[in-house]
Amino acid sequence: LYFGEATSDSKFYLMFSGTNDNGVAIDSYYETKNFSGEERERDKKYKYLYVSAKAVGDWNLKLQYSVDGGSFSNTTPETISLKSNAPAFTFTLPVTLDEGFLATYNTVVVPAVSRFIKIRFANNTLDQFFHVYGMTLMFRFGKLRKRISSS
Repeated sequence: LYFGEATSDSKFYLMFSGTNDNGVAIDSYYETKNFSGEERERDKKYKYLYVSAKAVGDWNLKLQYSVDGGSFSNTTPETISLKSNAPAFTFTLPVTLDEGFLATYNTVVVPAVSRFIKIRFANNTLDQFFHVYGMTLMFRFGKLRKRISSS
């Protein structure tokens, strides 16, 4: 995949060939699909988001969430460190896995109640990239949104 820029030198770039756009940061993000916990009609109370990411440098990955098609909000904290020896929170997993995957400092709080949720991973700083390999979102089912009547 090739893409071009609109500056005076009008360069073309090959996708995955670099981490900046002619010296300017690339605003990159990935948004998941909407998740419903397989029960679309029920509210879910979201709690923690565990992220499996690769330790790629001394910078952060921004995390946000959107509920029921609304605008994105920041998680708490709003970033996780992609540094291999980052400090850990008290509620993170206590191990570091092989191949540079992080299992510490990869947990954020998602304080939301909704039927659907979408997660966004983002970075917009020069020469800073990210690899996300998976996530686990913890939630608890709430009440049904539909009223069910019986005769």
